[in-house]
Amino acid sequence: MYYHLNKFFILLLGLFIALSVSAEGINPSLPSFYLSNEYNYLNFKTKYRFSSKANPTSIIRGTGEDFGSLEKDKYCIIKGKTQSIENYRVQWILDDLSMGQRLANSLSPERLFYGASLSKVFVAGAYLNSPFAKFDRAGHQYLLDMIVESNNSSWKILQQLSGGSSVKAGMIEVDRFLKDDLGITKSTGFRGDLNGVHGNEISAKDVADFLRLTVNYQYSNSEKLIKAMFLSRTGSKRARKYLPKSLIVGGKTGTYNGATRLNKKPIQSKAKHHSILIYFKSRILSLSILSDPGIDEEIAILAGGILREYIQLDNEGIVSCE
Repeated sequence: MYYHLNKFFILLLGLFIALSVSAEGINPSLPSFYLSNEYNYLNFKTKYRFSSKANPTSIIRGTGEDFGSLEKDKYCIIKGKTQSIENYRVQWILDDLSMGQRLANSLSPERLFYGASLSKVFVAGAYLNSPFAKFDRAGHQYLLDMIVESNNSSWKILQQLSGGSSVKAGMIEVDRFLKDDLGITKSTGFRGDLNGVHGNEISAKDVADFLRLTVNYQYSNSEKLIKAMFLSRTGSKRARKYLPKSLIVGGKTGTYNGATRLNKKPIQSKAKHHSILIYFKSRILSLSILSDPGIDEEIAILAGGILREYIQLDNEGIVSCE
């Protein structure tokens, strides 16, 4: 009895330590943070899917545009709608991952959206956790191209490699990883259709929960995805737009304009999403904003206001909508 109790408390202590210090050990301001195996992600070049030019990776920060009184007024209007209208077209969640706290959220964060490229983070997690993952230079390159530049060719390759053998095996593995390993059961994070189930239907809640599990190292090699996200170039006119240039901001966007399906019904999607990781005063926070129809400026204003209201950015006026 004593042995089993002692073992239980040791396991409990270990879990507490893992949950409380993992996020705090992340410091994307240090070049050494980007070391992975024998490679440094800051020494790679990544290629966007519509360009033949490869660009050197770099640590990404806020765009630094002024968040003035007009933006503050618009923020209160937008935020008010997200927190009062059920299943509104914009949903969001703000988490302090270092403290393990959900700071604020919209009214219906479980609402499903067509995920577009934001679901690439789910595929990245499944690939990194897979026994078929390869960590030679080519494997790291595929990951960086997909997350940093949102390269669709790498998305297709990494999903298939997750299952080791075929397109269908890859979809099955992404679905299994989310449901069985992480307990994320509502979103379908794979790309394509699997046994009559439409993939790439995701929610702000599931994205936020996935980032929490990623930052707390709850699956194999998750640190590689964290490093890649802090190098992501996309979203300078979305969530990063009104954040100060001193703030290191990682993340992943999603954009789609066209026909698709959602909840088993055909829709015309105009999805625009942005999920970000923020390094602020040695803390890691996440803000996931999903919207359809989406507007870049609306996401930008919402992110700028939320972070000023709830975490009080340095040298920034505190926003209050009361």
